[in-house]
Amino acid sequence: MSMIKGLDGLQRKLDDLANKAAEIDGSHELSLTELFPDYFMLRFTQFSTMEEMFASSGFEINTQQDFENIPEDKWDSFIEAHTQFPSWYEMKQAAANEWIRKKMGFDFEE
Repeated sequence: MSMIKGLDGLQRKLDDLANKAAEIDGSHELSLTELFPDYFMLRFTQFSTMEEMFASSGFEINTQQDFENIPEDKWDSFIEAHTQFPSWYEMKQAAANEWIRKKMGFDFEE
C-alpha cells in the first residue's frame, strides 16, 4: 500500500511541475528588478540591488531609453568588471535561468 501512496505522491509532484512549466511557457515581460532580484545581485555582483548597480555605473540611467543608449561594449566592460559575468548577455541568461528555477519551485537560495 505504501508503494502506491508513494507513486501517488510522485504523480502529484509531476503534475505540479507540469502545471508550473505550462505557466512559464512562452514569452514573459519582466522588469529589471523582477529579473535581477536583490538575492541575485548580492550573489553574482558587487551590488545589493539593480538600482545600486545603475547608480555606480557612471552612466546616467533614468529611463529605459537612457539604458538602451549605452554603448553595448561599454556596458559589457562594466558588467565584466563588477559582476561574475563576461557580458550583459551572460548576466541576463543567468538571471533568466534563476527566474525559471524559482518559478518551477527549485529555490536554492533567496
